[in-house]
Amino acid sequence: QIMALKDLGLTLEQITNLLLDGVTEAEIQAMLRLQEVQLERSVSEAQQQLLRVKARLTLMRQKQAFRDDVVLKQIDAHYVVAWRQRVDHVDTIEQHFTVLDNFLEDHHMKPTGPCFALFHDDRSKQTNLEVELMTPISHTLPEADGIRSFKLAALPLAACLIHQGSYQSLAASYARLRNWLARNHLQQVGAAREVYLRFADVATLYPDVYLAQKTDDFVTELQLPVQSTVLNVQATHVHA
Repeated sequence: QIMALKDLGLTLEQITNLLLDGVTEAEIQAMLRLQEVQLERSVSEAQQQLLRVKARLTLMRQKQAFRDDVVLKQIDAHYVVAWRQRVDHVDTIEQHFTVLDNFLEDHHMKPTGPCFALFHDDRSKQTNLEVELMTPISHTLPEADGIRSFKLAALPLAACLIHQGSYQSLAASYARLRNWLARNHLQQVGAAREVYLRFADVATLYPDVYLAQKTDDFVTELQLPVQSTVLNVQATHVHA
């Protein structure tokens, strides 16, 4: 019994008191419920701290990415909540993430990283775009109201470029990235992704490090899944 109680996180002092005082099973259950609340609070605080660490690492990588320009890398698989829809204009995409924010709040879950969008249409379009909005999470959730939850597959190789500034100027960054692909004998083989590393202050689930007050401070990572048209390419940093 001592080992079982210790495995539940009780201290040796608490276990000793339980055994010596001859407490009832109801009292043990009450103590375990208190332990459950404390553990849940610790997990929540750890998740928030992890999110802040990820955000800080993201900012550090941004500085490196600005120096290195285009980067080839593997994108790991992760769990997401996703909402697929048509949006009238590319500038309104960000506003629709509140649907996922509300869904996560209803399930008492925090995102584990920056939100992003998967474009099922040609990304050069500015209007009437079919987009799948996604927020990374720690595990799947029950699906409801058109919101899905699943493990998004990894990308073996993606060409990535950091864009800073308004979404209206994203087209120039995409053109630059696609020109780079052509010069390096690579071709796009899947839907474009946009990872919103810093975005408008409309999200309630993200720490301040993710939020920007001005469009000039927006930071977006463009990710294009690619494969070589000539040779096998390993994920690495490549200068433009």
